[in-house]
Amino acid sequence: MQRRRSGTQRALTAVIASLLAGSLVAGCGSDTEAPDGGGEIVSPAGISLPDTPAGQQASWFLDASAQPPIPEDQFTERMSPEFLAEISPEVINEVLTAVGPLEPTEVQSATDDAIVVGINSADGQLTLTLRVNDDGMIDTLNLAPALNIPDAPESWESLTERLESLAPEASFIAARLGDDGACEAAHDVRADDVMPIASMFKVYVLEAVQRAIDDGDLTWESTIAVTEDNRSWPTGFLQDEEPGTEVTVAEAAGLMISFSDNTASDMLLEAVGREAVEEVVAETSANADANRPMLTTQEMFKLKIVDYPQLADQFTGGGEAERRNLLNTTIADTPLPELAAAEPWTSSRHIDSIGWFGSASDMCAAFGSLHEIGDENVTAAMSDNDGGVALGAEWTSVWYKGGSEPGVTALGYLAENDADEKYVVVVLTNAPDTDVPEMEESEARITEMMSLARGAFTLMTN
Repeated sequence: MQRRRSGTQRALTAVIASLLAGSLVAGCGSDTEAPDGGGEIVSPAGISLPDTPAGQQASWFLDASAQPPIPEDQFTERMSPEFLAEISPEVINEVLTAVGPLEPTEVQSATDDAIVVGINSADGQLTLTLRVNDDGMIDTLNLAPALNIPDAPESWESLTERLESLAPEASFIAARLGDDGACEAAHDVRADDVMPIASMFKVYVLEAVQRAIDDGDLTWESTIAVTEDNRSWPTGFLQDEEPGTEVTVAEAAGLMISFSDNTASDMLLEAVGREAVEEVVAETSANADANRPMLTTQEMFKLKIVDYPQLADQFTGGGEAERRNLLNTTIADTPLPELAAAEPWTSSRHIDSIGWFGSASDMCAAFGSLHEIGDENVTAAMSDNDGGVALGAEWTSVWYKGGSEPGVTALGYLAENDADEKYVVVVLTNAPDTDVPEMEESEARITEMMSLARGAFTLMTN
């Protein structure tokens, strides 16, 4: 069976085609050591970068971007072998030729092993995220268009006012995690209101996977395969793979969270079983019944696309037993149409009755529960993408999972600071009976939600 190309290579290839419409380059591991340092490094543009392993590597990369192609020996000296096995020097040089030189404008956050830098480029404002492994070698490199995030609120009153104007319905919580992983709210707005959470439900799937591993039923190295029964629609990459393509559980988990890969989610849900995910929800959510039966993403798409709204109405018209039976018969026997052949989905559809549901308080509890039991593979998946919140250097770890569908936007973060304090912010918005907004309007809503989340973390720690 042919293994998939990694999601990272797919992402960077797509970047080249679109001149950095978005990109992610990632890898791990190395046996080469880079020196530590202290103080600052002044970049060619006059911006001071921290003299740390990450700062040193960022300074080199920014300097080298001015004169591509970068010689191959510099890549092997600076980047881990695993990283270069995923992304070739030729691919990176193609990107730099298209958008370089990269001129730093500000250091947005920095730790010894990670740095986020604002960038000017020929393709506009970008954000560079670079991380190094324990040996100081680059194992993560992310270039993406910079988001125009509004200034964060400076008071809880301002945050609440802005939240109220964001969408017709919203649920919000900002909380500190106690030693037992329980949420201790610092501020909340209708935090117990049940809302659609879209792909944020994948946090529950990931906990079910961790439990199966702890029980010896799976390992992170176990392989699972793409089939017609678990192939879904984007977002993601695995839907493009041939049936029989195998990935490890760890790879699928990373794709499910970092790229919100729907097929990866359905593969993992299939591996652990629907009931196992329902059990996680039952133990962490006050609204578990709203998620019974737990849907796969493929099932959700079928219900909201095929013969809509007749099939959807049939599903919502029955009790739990009838809905389970419908999933196992009619829905299972109904093929998922090709995406290109499906009718446009331009407005919210049954967002109050088909999908995945919870309150901001529920999702705070879900993040806390997962953090309590998750091992390094869970941490790697949850922290690979910070969801654009771009917290300061005092925040040593940021977990993120969001979700969206027409009428629904959900953002959730768990961040740990250098005092080993852990905080969670969840923002859920719901706009029923609305059409899909224009791109500018959609981006404005998401960046405003990011701003509220960023402000909440600051307000909780000041």
